[in-house]
Amino acid sequence: ALAAWFRIKYPYLVDGAVASSAPVFLQMDFKGYLEVVAQSLNTFKPVNACNDAISVATATLKEKLKTPEGRKALKEQFK
Repeated sequence: ALAAWFRIKYPYLVDGAVASSAPVFLQMDFKGYLEVVAQSLNTFKPVNACNDAISVATATLKEKLKTPEGRKALKEQFK
């Protein structure tokens, strides 16, 4: 979707864009998207490995964002 939106917003910068999975209609708080992504990730073996890893990473990031030390560490890690 980002490629399509960029093309719309800056047509003078972009001659074309590929949006292979862009939604046709914009929807705020598209909770169904998470379900589709989770189902797709579950097609890899072992099942749930990707989703579990993403859940652990998300929880870790949330915890680190709660403290100044954690935010500093994330800033350094992600530059």
